[in-house]
Amino acid sequence: KVAAHVESPEGVRVAVEGGVDSIEHGSVPSDETLKLMKKRGAVQVLTISPALPFFKLPFEVNYANEMSSYNSEVLATQMLDCAKICLKNNIPVGLGTDTGCPFVEHDGTWREILLFQKYLETDPAFALHTATLLNAKIVGLDKVTGSVEEGKCADLLITEKNPLDDFHNLRDPF
Repeated sequence: KVAAHVESPEGVRVAVEGGVDSIEHGSVPSDETLKLMKKRGAVQVLTISPALPFFKLPFEVNYANEMSSYNSEVLATQMLDCAKICLKNNIPVGLGTDTGCPFVEHDGTWREILLFQKYLETDPAFALHTATLLNAKIVGLDKVTGSVEEGKCADLLITEKNPLDDFHNLRDPF
């Protein structure tokens, strides 16, 4: 499996033409690029968390400048538009965190699931499925993990409250 860190329409096109399996982040693809993604089985892996703080939080908190803030908003909009277009065209969209970026913690997957549901306007079950079984399928491990089934490996997170009611519930394991 080959992934490409891409944040421009031209980058998406070149990556897909080059045979990349997944576009990490993404940008608005052309109709031609969408057709090629479908033909080759390429997917997008959306990462919402890294960009938001740089245009949603005040400068005294995120330490960004106006240009960084503007660029982050443009990138976030393009990534989200790419995801919406891919979903509309039955191209899978995975969910990632880009952990290591400022304001993105290693235990922040719950936030990415919440943002995925919110910004893509999906139902909670679809967002959770994306973060688990679909992500496992994207990396070729769906026969091994990604769902709770006999013979598969699973890490379980037990919560007192149902995460499908509110993904904030994933922050507080039982």
